[in-house]
Amino acid sequence: LEFRRVLFRSYSGTLTDWVVSGEVQVAIVTKPPVHFGLETTHFFRDRLVLVTRGNDTHHKGRRPRRRSASELQELKLILPSPRHSLRQVIEAAAVRLGANGSGRILEIDGMLGTLELVRNSDWATVVASIAVMDEVKLGRLIAEPIYRPELWLDFFLIRTKDRLLSPACRDFLRWLKETLTRIAKAQGPICQGTVA
Repeated sequence: LEFRRVLFRSYSGTLTDWVVSGEVQVAIVTKPPVHFGLETTHFFRDRLVLVTRGNDTHHKGRRPRRRSASELQELKLILPSPRHSLRQVIEAAAVRLGANGSGRILEIDGMLGTLELVRNSDWATVVASIAVMDEVKLGRLIAEPIYRPELWLDFFLIRTKDRLLSPACRDFLRWLKETLTRIAKAQGPICQGTVA
């Protein structure tokens, strides 16, 4: 995400380049960059959940349950490529996915394509709970918390040190933090994020 009168989605590296070049004022990334001209602030923390298709005629009445990180090795998972921090967090907990178990990995570097495939197949994915909250409420997807260990993804606000944020940007970031705080409280104990 980044603010420039509109929101854009891209990978952390691209967003970082845009901030460094001055194309955008601020960006929210999942991996803080090592760049001396940037100021990095922790912005939000969200729990990662295992996501599968919702209850349909074939999966009627299936209830969410807690999933051990080791179970991920047995599943057919759609994940981003290893260069992305989300994949690194997942693999650090589940130890080389697909290596020991019967599971398979399909790499897709895009959230929309990933969720579309999950909604229409027996494949699963792991994402931040806030990314699927609305579809879970509508019954299109099922989100199950992961434990042993719990998996979390941190989001960081980055900006150049020598440039002041515009009033519109400051207002937007304040609104975004308030919204994330409200959503995290509403999600309850299963998938609760935290705002720094």
